[in-house]
Amino acid sequence: MPAAQYDLNVDRGSTFKVTLDLEDTANDPVDLTNYTAEMQVRRSINDDKMVCRLTTAWPQGCFGPSIAGEFEKGNGVTGYTGGIVLNYQGVTGKILIQIDSKSSYWSFEKPRSFYDLRLTNNADNSVTSIIKGEIRSSATLIDTERSPSSFAESPTPSATGTTAGIPVSINASVIGFPTPVSTYYWIQNSYVISGATGSSYTPTASGPLLGHITVTNNEGFSGATVDFGTIVAVDGEFAPFFTGTPSASSTDVFTGTQVTIDNVGATGSPEPSTSYQWTQNSSVIIGETSQSYTPSATGPLSGNVTISNSQGSTGVTVDFGTVSVEPAAFAPSFTGTPSASVVGQTAGFAVSIQNVGATGYPPPSTTYYWTQNGSVIGGASSQTYYPSNTGPLSGNVTVTNPSGSTGVTVDFGTIVAGPSSGTVSMTYSLTHIGYPEP
Repeated sequence: MPAAQYDLNVDRGSTFKVTLDLEDTANDPVDLTNYTAEMQVRRSINDDKMVCRLTTAWPQGCFGPSIAGEFEKGNGVTGYTGGIVLNYQGVTGKILIQIDSKSSYWSFEKPRSFYDLRLTNNADNSVTSIIKGEIRSSATLIDTERSPSSFAESPTPSATGTTAGIPVSINASVIGFPTPVSTYYWIQNSYVISGATGSSYTPTASGPLLGHITVTNNEGFSGATVDFGTIVAVDGEFAPFFTGTPSASSTDVFTGTQVTIDNVGATGSPEPSTSYQWTQNSSVIIGETSQSYTPSATGPLSGNVTISNSQGSTGVTVDFGTVSVEPAAFAPSFTGTPSASVVGQTAGFAVSIQNVGATGYPPPSTTYYWTQNGSVIGGASSQTYYPSNTGPLSGNVTVTNPSGSTGVTVDFGTIVAGPSSGTVSMTYSLTHIGYPEP
């Protein structure tokens, strides 16, 4: 049936919401669980460019005009929220359409545009246009002056790689209304510098220096970290620092398995020395001072790496989880009874093998295959299958590890043909919860 016609009124700069209830010809709500939706807004019905698009990717399914490349002033505006929600608030057949304040401000500067809302049935990819019409926008802007805190451009350092004792500062151009408040902190050699809370800082030590700025107002906040490079001492020497983040080669291993502290690269002037220490069950392991260690006992394990030179030192403790004893191997088995999601399904609709949980050591792998009319179906190797033919269907699930394997064949009965032709009709009832009333 043709799409319903319904015109909407949108106040620019305000959040707009409208709900509609979708029913079939028997006045029963339509379950939209397996559907997605998209609403496109254009200046005219035949315009190739969209000025606004809403999808079911909630809450980031509301896109402003920068998607069309038409409105320069819309470009760079971020933080759009809204979109379309199907079965809204858990109510079968209820659809929420929301156009957030940013989209309504940037997308509807003209007093008139056109929209079309379509549903896609993911089972067969069929598309139905359910509602369309005009969108009329107000000439009066509502609260459009308010905008979240942000930066006109990425903040930059006043200088990099300077000598200790020379002031440096964060250069930032802040935008937003109400006027944002800026806060700062500074980090050197991976430590936050106590008391350094201004836009400028005079380093007293050598090593990597970072400055962080956060801007905040009632509409939101943004933050940026600025890299000032490595501060050098007056004589050119500087404290050591890691060039990466030390990490565990693996965690929660079994006794007898070697572990290593990875990513221990470092720099400094003079060149730093590196030392290691291992701790298990809160006790330092005497004599274990290498980068790698093979635990023989169970319990929590950590390793520490420290780099040092005449300008200072820094260390990182790496968590390796808990060491345990490897369990004895045993063949896999199902923890329940694999079963059919539905028996006698209609062709084109999904069936799946349920209750496939299994145990075994080592943990088993799971494989699937499907058989219909006595023949294995090529390429059908997933837990779920969409039968395209009629006839008897079964699915097999098998769990395997080095100690053995076991499988179960699940009967899905006979797949039946769907309707050969026909049209599903829908009727519409609308509940407007926005402002103003249409």
